[in-house]
Amino acid sequence: MPQATFRLINAGLPFLCIGVAVLSADEALAQARPAVEGTGIEPERPAMPLTGSSLKESPVADAQQKGGGVEEPAKVTTTPSDDIKTPLLKKLLEKGVLSHDEAAELEKEKKPSFLSSLADRITIDGLSYFGYVYTFKRVGSDSSDFELRRNYLTVQGTLTDMFSVRTTLDVTKETAGGNIEARIKYGYLYAKDILPQTSVEVGVSHTPWVDYEEHYGWVYRSVERTFIEVNESAGLFTSADLGVNFRTNTKYLSSEVGLFNGEGYDHLDRVGGTPFSEAAEGRVTFHALPTGEKKVNPTKDEYLDFSFNTFNSFHHNGGSTSAGVPGSSVDPRGPLDRLVYQFHAVWNMPMFLLAAQYAYDQERFDTARLDNQGFSFNAEFRPVEDWALFGRFDYWRIDHGDDRKLYIYGLAYSVNRFVKLIASGITSDRDLAGDDFSKAMLTAEVEW
Repeated sequence: MPQATFRLINAGLPFLCIGVAVLSADEALAQARPAVEGTGIEPERPAMPLTGSSLKESPVADAQQKGGGVEEPAKVTTTPSDDIKTPLLKKLLEKGVLSHDEAAELEKEKKPSFLSSLADRITIDGLSYFGYVYTFKRVGSDSSDFELRRNYLTVQGTLTDMFSVRTTLDVTKETAGGNIEARIKYGYLYAKDILPQTSVEVGVSHTPWVDYEEHYGWVYRSVERTFIEVNESAGLFTSADLGVNFRTNTKYLSSEVGLFNGEGYDHLDRVGGTPFSEAAEGRVTFHALPTGEKKVNPTKDEYLDFSFNTFNSFHHNGGSTSAGVPGSSVDPRGPLDRLVYQFHAVWNMPMFLLAAQYAYDQERFDTARLDNQGFSFNAEFRPVEDWALFGRFDYWRIDHGDDRKLYIYGLAYSVNRFVKLIASGITSDRDLAGDDFSKAMLTAEVEW
């Protein structure tokens, strides 16, 4: 054999052996695949080892060395479900790492005590009312100011599935002095379903009426407070107070009943004076449409509600020593029992809201009795998405005293779910000389 031919055969022999090995492996794989497919079982492929020694020991390496093959495993498809509450389990479910059954089993094994993650336990949110106001006065000089009407910062912490806590700081301008001050608006322990369909707040909690009206009836608290709160109208009680408040919600009936100090979270200096000077308060609402168990959105939901509310504060303002405060220790008329009875109706559709209410207030002193009463109407019209026209009229008559009329009107535009811009006006007309005014207002309502 010529020497050149021998060299050619000698050089090509290794490649020929490799080709034969590859063909043999391919033929073995073709023979093995039908057998595997016939069983309906997908072969499992372990993770690829990284070292040479582990490569020799791995099943994949053995299969490769023996000329066999390993197929890709079938992808596991999962369907996320609302019953998986733990964020980490939901993410693993979405990624296909866990099946739904596996995630559900791990969810059941989680103990209902303190949650494992700080992010699961703590939420922080805020609500701010910024504005500019120009005030026209009947008596005295006009004025204009930029305003921080409210700046709420809320921290809520979940303790267990039943118990949680809430703290809300209220940052606003002082009534006297004009400085910015911070105070506790809410600070309470919340127990969920402590009774059937009933929860409880203990601490500086919501009072029964105002929290309901500002979500169902008057949604422009950034412009002015509700009829029963604002001093230019009834001015009888506030939205929060120290005490205990029970909330019950069913489809057609909801209620709040509580025992409080009575003077409100912003007048703690007036509390006390005599034993048993607390206030018993309560609201009951009939939801003609079954919306009592849901959090309504006035721009999307329809509801028709009829409510009764009562406020009964005994020895009201008894801890005050100021002569100008009704029922204070220096009031010549003596201690004050304040009894309020209120009726309210509201009908809301996505295009409009109509609300009306009547309130009666009996002021019982040792040497005098005043029967005060009044009413309020408010409406909102939403002709196009994100735009609304609104108006309100309050009338309050003080027995043997002042007649108060308050007019509120404005235009609102919702920039997005976080920001609302409002142009509005307020006119106060009272019998008492020198108290009348009109305001032109711009408001930015920011929620985050």
